[in-house]
Amino acid sequence: MLPISVKTILQDGMSGLYFSALGRWVNDPNAAFGFKSCGRAVDFCLRHGLWGTRVILMLEPNSQAIVMTLEQPVRSVAEARFSNPARLEEF
Repeated sequence: MLPISVKTILQDGMSGLYFSALGRWVNDPNAAFGFKSCGRAVDFCLRHGLWGTRVILMLEPNSQAIVMTLEQPVRSVAEARFSNPARLEEF
C-alpha cells in the first residue's frame, strides 16, 4: 500500500477559485498554496474573515478529498480574537 500524502488548500465558496497568495486566487487547485495543516488553514480563514471558504484536504495518490466549509458564527468571537493580521509564512 502506498503512503498517503495530504495537501491542505482553500477554495472560495462563491467563485470556486483556490487561494494562491494574499489577494490572489487561481483556477487550478494544483497552483493553490498548500497549508502545513488543516488547523493552520482554519486559523488563517478565521484571522482574515474568510467565511464560506472550503478547507480541502487533498489525499494523494488516490485523488480523494475531504471538504469542510467554514460558516460564519452567530456571534463572531473569532473576529475579536483574531483581529491581528498574520503573515503567510506562519502557516
